[in-house]
Amino acid sequence: MKKRNLFFSRLFSTVFVSAGIMISHASKINAESFQDKVNNLFFGGYQKLENGNFKSAIADFTEVIELDPGYARAYFERAYATTYLKGNSKKLTQKANADYSKFIELKPYDPNGYFNRGLGRSFLKDDIGALQDFNRAIELDSRYDAAYYFRGYTKNLLNDDGACKDFLQSLSLGFQITDRKVNRWVEKNCY
Repeated sequence: MKKRNLFFSRLFSTVFVSAGIMISHASKINAESFQDKVNNLFFGGYQKLENGNFKSAIADFTEVIELDPGYARAYFERAYATTYLKGNSKKLTQKANADYSKFIELKPYDPNGYFNRGLGRSFLKDDIGALQDFNRAIELDSRYDAAYYFRGYTKNLLNDDGACKDFLQSLSLGFQITDRKVNRWVEKNCY
């Protein structure tokens, strides 16, 4: 009787260990295929974004976020796509900025989130918030030419004397000012 119990206990432990390995292997395969699905969905959304199909891209990025709430880039791209939608631009900008804020929460050392949220804040006439975001983008990347330009633009709106310094820094880094009015202001006040 003892031999029989010993035999069955070894058999069951072997079966359970093997089953555990199989389950573990199956979980790994499921996790990989799940991540592949999420990545494929993200890249599909990105293609749609590049092709100008913004609503469909937003739907894909939203699905990615629902499947993987930690997928930072999906928040960034959804926000970016949202800025191209037609409609209530204030409401859409607020929606985009909420996504940029989530991106910043997940990727606090990426200057692009701060820069883009700063643009949105500037559009919403939150110049102090925009200035803070442009400052942070520059802290993270001291060669961010567009951040210097828009910080200079925002400082000018706030009558801050540092506007010229930022405009000139943006130009020294290669930024090209295409707005004639701003270009004339810089030529008149900064040289």
